[in-house]
Amino acid sequence: MKKVLLPTLSYTLKEAIGKHTLITFNVGPGGEVYVLLALDTLDYRTKDNAFASFAKTVPDSPQRYRILVFRQGELELDLAIHGERFNIHTIQPLGNDLLLACSRSEYRREDDVDLNARVYSRDGIFLREFLLGDGRS
Repeated sequence: MKKVLLPTLSYTLKEAIGKHTLITFNVGPGGEVYVLLALDTLDYRTKDNAFASFAKTVPDSPQRYRILVFRQGELELDLAIHGERFNIHTIQPLGNDLLLACSRSEYRREDDVDLNARVYSRDGIFLREFLLGDGRS
């Protein structure tokens, strides 16, 4: 007979999310869980006319996010990111840093393209940006 093991959590996601909006979650290579929350009202869509709606790469005002990292049911990191100029749709570890990415990138011309990958330290310091491409999920 299979034995089902359920993790014991000292910190629940319901408590962590509170009144914030869950954007996404991901699992790292060591089984750690990365959770991305929006602290402000989302500004993800724009209306071109009465019928169409399009994804926004950049919100009208910078966004504030909260990143939670859980390892073996314990909260390992609780980090606030303030003033992020892109709409962020995904999070994952990048070595010792955190990769936040916008799923869209607009190409306007060769020297004017949205660099939609955003790398932050685990202290919340913006480190660098680069292009992942458009239509990332």
